[in-house]
Amino acid sequence: MHSGRATRLTVPLLICATAMALYGPHWTFTPISRVAYMAIIAGFALLVLLATTHHGQFLCLAPLRFLGRISYPLYLVHQGAGFALLDRLRAAAVPLVVAVPITITAAIMLAWVISTSVEWPAQRWLRARIAGYQRSARAGEINPRLS
Repeated sequence: MHSGRATRLTVPLLICATAMALYGPHWTFTPISRVAYMAIIAGFALLVLLATTHHGQFLCLAPLRFLGRISYPLYLVHQGAGFALLDRLRAAAVPLVVAVPITITAAIMLAWVISTSVEWPAQRWLRARIAGYQRSARAGEINPRLS
C-alpha cells in the first residue's frame, strides 16, 4: 500500500485475513478467546501498516530492527527447535515461566547465528553475482557459462 502497488483488493483481503483469525487459535498453552486472538492479529496487522507509513517512526527502535533482520531464520527455527527445547525443559521439571524465556532467547540466538553465518553472506554473494551478470548484460557481453 505504501509503495503504491495496492489494488482494489488489497484492503478487502487484509480485512478478510484479519477476520480469519476468528477461526484460531487451534491450540495454546492456556485457552484464549477468539476475540482476544482476533485483537492480537489485528494489532499486528496495524503495526505492519504503521511500519509502511511515516506514522510508524516509533517502530525504528534497534531491538525491533534486529528482530526484523533475523525474522526469516527466526520463523524457520522457532517452532521446530523452540518446541524441542521447551519440551526438554518441561521434561526436566523447569517451570513454564522459566522455560519459555529460555526458549525464546535460544530461538533468537539460533536465528541470529543462522543470519550472520548463512543468510547474510549468501545474500552478499548472490547480490554480487547478480550485479556482475547485469553489468555483463549492459556491456553486451555473453557469459559462456550461461550460453
